[in-house]
Amino acid sequence: MLKKYDWSITTKLIIVACGVVSVLLLTGGLLLLNYQADTIEIYHQEYQEKITHTLETRARDEQKALVANLRFNISIFSGSVAGYLFNYNEDDMRKALETFIAYPEVLAVKVIDEFGKDFAAAWKQEEILTGSTLPDNPAWKQARMIEAEVGHMEQTVGNIKVYYTDSVLVAKIRQRRTEALSDIRAFYKRSRHNLQSVVFNQIIGVVILLIILMLALWVSLRILMQKPLSLINQELKMLAKGKLTAKQINYKGHDEIAELTSSAQSLKNAMKRTITQANAIAAGNYSGEVQLLSEHDELGLALAHMTMTLRDMTAADKRREWFNNGLAKLDETTRGIQNINDLAGNIINFLAKYLEAQAGVFYIIKTENGQHCLWREAGYALPADMPEQFALGEGLAGEVALSKTPIMVEEIPDGYMTIQSSIINTKPCSLVLLPLFHEDKLQGVLEIATLQSLSERSLKFIEQAAPVIGIAIYTILAVKA
Repeated sequence: MLKKYDWSITTKLIIVACGVVSVLLLTGGLLLLNYQADTIEIYHQEYQEKITHTLETRARDEQKALVANLRFNISIFSGSVAGYLFNYNEDDMRKALETFIAYPEVLAVKVIDEFGKDFAAAWKQEEILTGSTLPDNPAWKQARMIEAEVGHMEQTVGNIKVYYTDSVLVAKIRQRRTEALSDIRAFYKRSRHNLQSVVFNQIIGVVILLIILMLALWVSLRILMQKPLSLINQELKMLAKGKLTAKQINYKGHDEIAELTSSAQSLKNAMKRTITQANAIAAGNYSGEVQLLSEHDELGLALAHMTMTLRDMTAADKRREWFNNGLAKLDETTRGIQNINDLAGNIINFLAKYLEAQAGVFYIIKTENGQHCLWREAGYALPADMPEQFALGEGLAGEVALSKTPIMVEEIPDGYMTIQSSIINTKPCSLVLLPLFHEDKLQGVLEIATLQSLSERSLKFIEQAAPVIGIAIYTILAVKA
């Protein structure tokens, strides 16, 4: 029994719908806020990347200009001091180096003669110093270096190495970058502040719109859904109690409620069909096919499975009954008989009729002149020219006796056997030849001919009947002996 509730399903649907609308509006507002924030963030990043790229490009250009300026000054300086190096005038060379090293970017200068030996040098420490070579200073090894040849009268008389730094330039670049980033951060803060103001106004607008939509939705759903849902609810309550009514749910429309009404009516019709099918199964009628509502119809699938299971069980019982009845009748046919000819005749006549065969032969193993052979002891509907005796290995029967294995032949050789009646004279469609044993000793061969292929049931019956027939043959022959 359902618990008593205060709210109708319509009210719950309205609350859910209003909640969904609220969530959608709030979600839309959050997405819009996130989009605007992302837009500002992306613009901020792009603007910052653009400023950074511009500063980096300018820094590279200024560094290139610094190197070009140094190379130009070095080329002029090397030309002016070439004579000092050529004449090995070290004093004038040092004075010239003191002048050249006055450039703020230059840290040290070294002149090398044509033999690769240091000739003169100048460097900055606390003051400008000169000497024959540069002292060992790790800072110069880490500094940038430009090397140029010194030529005099179209002859190379040595090299000049200039060690320089771009620290002054780097400091300027860093200062520019710091100022640019400061401007960008200020712009970003202003943008975020403006965004917050806009978002606040949007939230107020969304809340007002949400209230209006909720009221409109509440009124509309109460009017459009209350009556039809109430009718469907009553019908489903009746179905839950197992009561089927003839009353139809009438609803005019082409919306979701119309589909719900149709589904409820389809459920009632399906229950009627299921009850009818269940009553038929209960009455023992398993031949009918259960109609499934869909591939997901679990009740219909269960009912169909039950019907199939009962059908298979009934068929299995009939097959088992047919086997048991046949073996019992075969036992009655052989019981009390003392003559092998009567036994063979009774067996072949019974098998031919029970298996609905058109012809059959019963062969017994006999010994003549010290040779085993197959002797036709009895037959059913045989042609007049059918041989009475076969040597082992002769014909199909002799082959079965020799190999001691059964044979089933679907393509009968011409002239082997014909089935005759007043209206037909034709060769059989199928032959089954089965050896008959008693304790692994061959007693005879059974041959069955039909105008149609033997069923699997008939073949299994012959296989089960063969040991019984073999024992019956052995018993009579043993008593006779």
